[in-house]
Amino acid sequence: MKDENRRVKFEAQVIIYQNDLKAFAQTLAGNWTESKDLVQDTLLRAFVFFDRFEPETQLKAWLFTLMKNIYISQYRKKIREALFHSTLHWSTTPQTPEAMILRHDIQTAIQTLPGRFRTLIILKDLNGYGCREIALMLDCPIGSVMSGLSRGRSRLRNSLTSYRKEK
Repeated sequence: MKDENRRVKFEAQVIIYQNDLKAFAQTLAGNWTESKDLVQDTLLRAFVFFDRFEPETQLKAWLFTLMKNIYISQYRKKIREALFHSTLHWSTTPQTPEAMILRHDIQTAIQTLPGRFRTLIILKDLNGYGCREIALMLDCPIGSVMSGLSRGRSRLRNSLTSYRKEK
């Protein structure tokens, strides 16, 4: 009976924010399917941790914070998966011996970059994410992403000077 009371109390308080959650999820996710999943994940987590909710705080703000944190966690998971798959793609593509040497040198140069620059280069240049997407994924300003890309690419160019054509 206690669980039933908890469920009824939760539904009564949360249902008024359902449309707001859907709109916020659509803004974050950008597509209908992912936004529906995000709302569902948020409501599930809110229900599980509803006993931790402090009544004197804003329920809507708490729900939005949960949703934002779930979205960021999912996005970061996608980054890790993308980094893993891009590494696999590097190693499984058949190539000529010259191309294999070039790829090895590029891969080595990327791996020697500091972590922040390496992540930005892999996300932008190898996986095709936009700067705004990367800023969202990494929870940092877009200017920091653009600056980091510029610095990372500069370091990458400097480490690959032997491949520059002579003028």
